[in-house]
Amino acid sequence: MIDYWTHTAYLDVYGQILAGGAGPPELRDRLLTAIKSDPGSATLGALVDHLVWHADDDAELGLVRQASDLWSRALTIYGQVSAARDDVEAALLSPGDPASPARFNQATAQLVALKNGLGTLQAQITALHAALAPIPHLRRPHPRQESRDIASWPFADRFLARRTAAFLQKLLSGATDDGSTAFAAGAVSSYLGNAAGSAYLGAVVGGPRRLHRVRDRLARNTVGAWISVNRGQPSLTELAELVSLGAERGAETIPGPTRQCLEAALAAAYPGLPPAGDLDTGLRRMAEHLRLLDTFGLPPLPRPLPPALAATLTLVPGSPGGGVKVQSYGDDPNGPTSSTTTPTTSDKQTAAGNICLAILVLLVALLVAGLIICIGLLAEEGKCTPERVWEKLTGGGGHPPQVAVTAQTLVTVAQNGAGAELVREFAKAQGALFQGLLQARTFLATIGLIYPTGGQLGTPLFAQFTSTPSTAQNGWPRRSPPDEFDSYIYAPTSPVEQPSSSAPLPPGKDPGYLLDAVPSWIKELTHDIFGEPPSIDLDADRGLLHRCWDVAPGTRIDDQPLSVHLLGFHEI
Repeated sequence: MIDYWTHTAYLDVYGQILAGGAGPPELRDRLLTAIKSDPGSATLGALVDHLVWHADDDAELGLVRQASDLWSRALTIYGQVSAARDDVEAALLSPGDPASPARFNQATAQLVALKNGLGTLQAQITALHAALAPIPHLRRPHPRQESRDIASWPFADRFLARRTAAFLQKLLSGATDDGSTAFAAGAVSSYLGNAAGSAYLGAVVGGPRRLHRVRDRLARNTVGAWISVNRGQPSLTELAELVSLGAERGAETIPGPTRQCLEAALAAAYPGLPPAGDLDTGLRRMAEHLRLLDTFGLPPLPRPLPPALAATLTLVPGSPGGGVKVQSYGDDPNGPTSSTTTPTTSDKQTAAGNICLAILVLLVALLVAGLIICIGLLAEEGKCTPERVWEKLTGGGGHPPQVAVTAQTLVTVAQNGAGAELVREFAKAQGALFQGLLQARTFLATIGLIYPTGGQLGTPLFAQFTSTPSTAQNGWPRRSPPDEFDSYIYAPTSPVEQPSSSAPLPPGKDPGYLLDAVPSWIKELTHDIFGEPPSIDLDADRGLLHRCWDVAPGTRIDDQPLSVHLLGFHEI
């Protein structure tokens, strides 16, 4: 199953295919008109696999909610430290201003309030980390690998693996207005996109989703991020607004004719099997998921010390003077490594989770306590040294200072370098927070919960999924490695599932290949979809264009070689 951005890109591809003359003229023109008149419904149809997934399960949405909430709180803390620094810095740059002492002292109150909330945040980060590494529901085997009866499969898995063409036929024939027709057109693009895109994922992963659950998710998000960066897709928030069809947040519903058409198509495709969850609930969850995925932006890096304050550091004994070296605030924002070779130990540590995120919050708490003490020392003694701060910390001196900084003290510390040292400590606290946010974002992308950033796409961890590898003849697909959840960032070296084949796609192809080199079979499928097309397995479980299948009677999924029974159009 491909991601949001790859689906929307394939909707554009499908529109171009239709405009090029594919399909019966009357229906083709009706689909093109509907896509243009109702792009929101067409986009919703393109995401129909995600719609039924969210209708059936909110486990991942719950994890993204928790992560987004903590992210928002961490950004707030970063903003509070930055605001306190702004007040201190402005006061030190204009010490003679009558308002400057009050502004300087205001920073103390901000820091005290901030310090009190850091302990709770640290505990919540630790708890979320324990719940995420990696995403719990991806640890469960695919139902096919458990030899489960099709009736017990999660609906989203069944939707991709059974009667895929029958569903489309019923959807197309049941469309009664522009909205439902646009939705049906989008669903056709979803079918084509999954058929091609899942084969690409299988090639870069080393095997299909059923065998490599977490690695497939990492690849899926990477391919989507690549397409977004290189093909100018809408933001995820914009996609959420598009599929919401003008509804308020939390009140999204599928228009009546479209919902009736979709429900009828699903019921006809899967008779006698448990239905999908409530589709309106699925839409609301999907819209929320899209918006939440867009909340993990990084704040600006801490700015350097102002030159006017940096110059005063020459007055501080032992200071190098002449300004402040621009600090490095942890990892490169692009990711854990900076080359384009094989993932390294650094990537593995990131993938395993980073409990030091909570430790960094503890460090920030200590830095903030030190800042509070330092301000108090400046008010009481006119200077602040590391020795005196440590003495106060170890002696329980981390409480708010009782003495406010006076105008005279402010002038003195602004001129003798002590104020500049204080601002530099603020920058250290900002830097520690920035590093924590950076590591947290990398961790969330590495476990597959969120998309990687554009800058991360060039790092080994993610770059491995942006070019199809050269695979040995009959070297695909690789079986699940026994240590999948420890090794998923590496290309699998496990035995090949038999009967083997070559990789689904040629080597050296980036994700743009899916959109630019539209193969003839896609155009043929576009035409056949209006007749009685083959039911393609949309997870590309056994390779490109493999039909929906089941294990042959009397055999098991883990038999080697695997015995496959191809399902006919009407078989479930």
